[in-house]
Amino acid sequence: MSANTTYYLRAYTTNSPGTAYGNQISFTTAPVSQKPSVSTTNISSISANGATVSNNIISMESSSVIARGTCWNTKSGPTLSDKHTQDGNGIGEYSSELSGLTSGTTYYVRAYTTNDAGTTSATLAANTPIEGSGQWTIISREGGSFDDDTKPDAVFAGQINTTYTLQWKISTQCNASEDLVKICFFVPNYGSLKNLCRQRDIHLLHHWG
Repeated sequence: MSANTTYYLRAYTTNSPGTAYGNQISFTTAPVSQKPSVSTTNISSISANGATVSNNIISMESSSVIARGTCWNTKSGPTLSDKHTQDGNGIGEYSSELSGLTSGTTYYVRAYTTNDAGTTSATLAANTPIEGSGQWTIISREGGSFDDDTKPDAVFAGQINTTYTLQWKISTQCNASEDLVKICFFVPNYGSLKNLCRQRDIHLLHHWG
């Protein structure tokens, strides 16, 4: 696939009578963008089960910061697959509050930031309810959103290289029906769209209480 390009797709199934096609959806791949720059400036307020990590996004090049935070693990090289905070968006300084840590344990922490080149979107296609109302919900994965979750043809935005399971539920006074949709956003690897700063480590204090 090519960057910054709209693609159209349909599911299909084939049996002995012939081939049937599902509803068409579309998505636009992310543009090529410079990766953000983020650094961890200080680790403070270290207690028996928590710490405060101060970070700074010092340059953004051409894109906007849509997510930022800190990830941590007891093993070297933490990523967003590990425990992490979500601390808003935008450039500049921000702090992450780490909690639920274990006393006397060394943790490795890294700041992260995601720019708007790390997201893409698709126009969904669901059955329009004859009566009652419909609603989209995200069943699995985080980081996605609908422009209007009550529209059958809502636009869903999500992170690249991420698979989401969505549900369209129509509710009436008598009953309800549900359909599940699995959608994967994929774009070529044109360089890192997420930037993890140099790893830092902290050692929690023993609690003698």
